[in-house]
Amino acid sequence: MYLIIAKHNKLMNTTNIKDFTTPEFIDAFTKIQKMFKEYTTTDAVGGKYENGANNFLSEKTAMIANGPWMISDFQDPTKAPAGFIDKVGAAIFPGQGVFDAPMLGFFIASKDKEHADATVTLLKYLTSKEVQLRGLEMVGTMPASTNIEIPQEVANKHPLITELIKLANGAKYKYNNYQGLWYPNTLDTLSTNYPALALNKMTPQEFAKKLTEAANKNK
Repeated sequence: MYLIIAKHNKLMNTTNIKDFTTPEFIDAFTKIQKMFKEYTTTDAVGGKYENGANNFLSEKTAMIANGPWMISDFQDPTKAPAGFIDKVGAAIFPGQGVFDAPMLGFFIASKDKEHADATVTLLKYLTSKEVQLRGLEMVGTMPASTNIEIPQEVANKHPLITELIKLANGAKYKYNNYQGLWYPNTLDTLSTNYPALALNKMTPQEFAKKLTEAANKNK
């Protein structure tokens, strides 16, 4: 879905879209259909994450669209061959775009002000630049802030995540998570009809119409 890029960045951050028959969506669905047909493995349609990850880690595929949380797998001897991480590079989406969504949030449920204030203080510490940098240094966690200066020794320890941070911070466009923006029944319709689109049993136009019909069932 992130093929809808550049000048359509506003669309990718729009809540509760009801019309998927527009040129940018048709173009995106057409490209997705082509990728399934010409640029991936036969088990990609309906395959679980494990299928795609295994194909990439075993070097059967050249690319995988995933996040920084996968980097630790690249140097895990139970998941990837020795030296695999040295063969991997980072990239953002074509058109200078990057998927950018908030991490898990926190709720303060304290019943009195004293405990609520203490919780706020703790959360401020957990989200501070110091702790974010420590997370990057110790376990390779990608910082949420974009203005953290990374020491060279940390960059040397985690070159791939450092490369991704640099690319992400320099991205021209940032996309939100469509799963959090679109109507739930539209997402269900997308999942149900995705195999038909991938297997050329449904045209991009028909796929777009299905999503539009589902979205318009919402008031």
